[in-house]
Amino acid sequence: MKRITRLITTLVITPTLLIASQNVSAQTLTPQYRPDYLSVPAAALLPRDNTIAYDTNGVRMFTTDPGQVVFQAPITLPNWSWITNITLEAVDKSSDPQFGGFVRVNLREYQFNAFSTLATVQTDAPTAPGDVRVGAPVGHVVDNDQFSYGLEVTLFNGAGGPGTVGLYKVVIEYWWPEMF
Repeated sequence: MKRITRLITTLVITPTLLIASQNVSAQTLTPQYRPDYLSVPAAALLPRDNTIAYDTNGVRMFTTDPGQVVFQAPITLPNWSWITNITLEAVDKSSDPQFGGFVRVNLREYQFNAFSTLATVQTDAPTAPGDVRVGAPVGHVVDNDQFSYGLEVTLFNGAGGPGTVGLYKVVIEYWWPEMF
């Protein structure tokens, strides 16, 4: 009868720290910032409540309500990006500086049940009548870990009557970090 013996071997690996005798420098990854933008068309906005009368004419959104109406849209920007500018593209045919209408956009930062306004851009009678593009610098770092972001758009026809003002789009310019 033959006897079978098993031999069990264990491989033990101990970590070894290698120290280079040459000059070694540590390299860190630094972000390179690249420009980009987010274009939010008027059709992406929803009325704050369901009593608002509004319509779209191609790419323009307008209201027939006599008072101020508010539309909102959430936006998503890359975390740690740097918002540099917000631009409102609208139509403002109001011509009366005292009772004229306007389109106003607020870029908001939300945390729980509170918000802060990062930038406000508004058309007004001096820029009217017709298609207008109004911009404002921002200068804010996006922190998606603590906040969410959104647009709040107010349309007010003023004395011009229904459809005097309207929104085409809102463009948010930013620089975003890209690691190399």
